[in-house]
Order: sequence, then C-alpha cells, then structure tokens
Amino acid sequence: MKKLLCILLATCMVFALAACGEVAPAPVPDPNDTTTTTATTTPTTTTTPTNTTTTTSTTPEEITTTTTTTQATTTPTQPTTTTTTRATTTTTTRATTTTTTRVTTTTPRPTQTTKVGDIIKFGGYDWRVLDIQSGRALLLSDKVLERRVHHNIREETITAFSWADSKLRAYLNGEFYNRFSTADRAKIVQVTNTNPNNQWFGTAGGANTQDRVFLLSLDEVVKYFGDADQLAKPEGERELRGIFYGVNSASREAYCRDISCCGVNETYGHWWWLRSPGEINIAAAFVDGLGGIWVRGSDAYNTEGVRPAMWINL
Repeated sequence: MKKLLCILLATCMVFALAACGEVAPAPVPDPNDTTTTTATTTPTTTTTPTNTTTTTSTTPEEITTTTTTTQATTTPTQPTTTTTTRATTTTTTRATTTTTTRVTTTTPRPTQTTKVGDIIKFGGYDWRVLDIQSGRALLLSDKVLERRVHHNIREETITAFSWADSKLRAYLNGEFYNRFSTADRAKIVQVTNTNPNNQWFGTAGGANTQDRVFLLSLDEVVKYFGDADQLAKPEGERELRGIFYGVNSASREAYCRDISCCGVNETYGHWWWLRSPGEINIAAAFVDGLGGIWVRGSDAYNTEGVRPAMWINL
C-alpha cells in the first residue's frame, strides 16, 4: 500500500511540474564536450555548468531518482602574443674637412722698380720710401725702432749742442749702422746733410755733416709729409706754443715697432726726434704722437723715439 501511494504521489508531481512549464527534459551533456572561449587581452575562464536530472522508471512498484551533477570544466585562455617592430633609423654623417690657407705677405726688398710710398724690407726693418733720385732711394723707418736720448748734455759742461755733436748721431752712424750685413752696408750711401737754423726761433743748426744714417730735419719732414706753409709762416697761437698741426698730421704718426721698443702697448703714435734744433740750443725738434710738429722742441736729454733715415742704392 505504501508503495502505491508513493507511485501516485510521484506521478502527480511530474504532471504538475510539466503543466507549469518550469521543468523541461534536459539533454544529457556529453562529458567530452568542452566549450572554450578565448580572449585576446587577458586570460579568461569560461565555466559551463550542467545540471542533469534523470528519471528512470523500472516497475510501477519502484521508482529510482538519480541526480547527476556535471562539474564545470575550466579551460584557460591561451595568452595572446603581440610583437612590436621598432623602426630603426640610420643616420650617416659625412665628415667635412676645412682647409685654411694662410697667405704670408713678404715685404719686398728695394729694386729698380721701387717707387715713392712703397714699404720695403732692408736690413731686417721695414722702411718707407720718401724719395727716389738718380737710382737712389731715401728711406725712413716705417716704425719707431727704439727710444734714445738725443744728447745727454747733463753729462757734459756745455751750453749748446747741434746735430754734429749729437750722441744719437754717433750711435746711428756707428753701432746701428754696423748691425747691417756687409752687402747691405755697401748699399747705404754717405751723404752731406745741411743743418739750417730753426725757422721760427733762429736757433743755430750747426755745421754740415757727413752721414750714412741720420734723422730728418724740420725742412725735410714738411717736404715729404706736407704742411710746409705752416712751418714757413708762423703766426698767432702756433708761434706762441711753438707747435703746429696740419691737414697732413696723421701721415706723420708713427707707432713703436713692438712692446720691447716703447715698453707699453700704445693706442696712439709715439714721439720721434728730428735733427733740427729747438727753441734753445739744448733742445731738438720732434714730431708728437698725433703728427704735430714741435718746432720749439724738447730738451735733448729726454728719451724719445728714433726713426732713422738713409739713402741707398737701388
């Protein structure tokens, strides 16, 4: 009796559930069937749960209910490999070779083609050509070569001196002249220099002299550099001061040959002696650093610049 009641109860439950649509026969999953989902970014696990309810009826007296649960199968997603190719840029640098050519200018030596205004090399110094006569050239050193006293009158008991007595004249025609080679000395011409009185102050110029090396006179400096009219006609402030500048003053400016000559680097010209006397018999005329001519001169024992002059055979 109990078995009959159980069978009836079970049958009623089956029909009730089928009528409500909540229970449908479920297919029996194939345990070998695996569904795998692969993601392209991060590993993902896909789980497929399957619940299977199997009802087996053997006899009306016996109903056996078996419930089989299939465990989820997890298949790991294979990782996606991304390959990045980086472009390589190759830069080729071409070496550039720069060649600097230095041009060396050599001051020419005096020749038959030498002309007034040229700068020539003679005896190791640069010279400016002031005049050319009968195959001879008058040279004046382009730079101040050294600094010397004109005549050290303090060492002697004298009240006057002239170019003929000057210690500077003795030095130029002796020690300085002898520095030249035998070949160069043979080209230097001995000349007779006149030594006129000072044009403004009447100071005696002394006797004529025989010189191989000498200094320019007041007359010669204006003859070759200009402004002779101002020397010839002293007037007003010029005469009072004993000095004049002219339109050609710049051409008379001279710089020291190097720092060993003057002892300092100058941004303007240096004074240089003339052989003419100054205002008094113990003074000598000179040209200042701006090209002005000091007719009144400076005491002969002062140390000023030396620009030697000479006549040579071309």
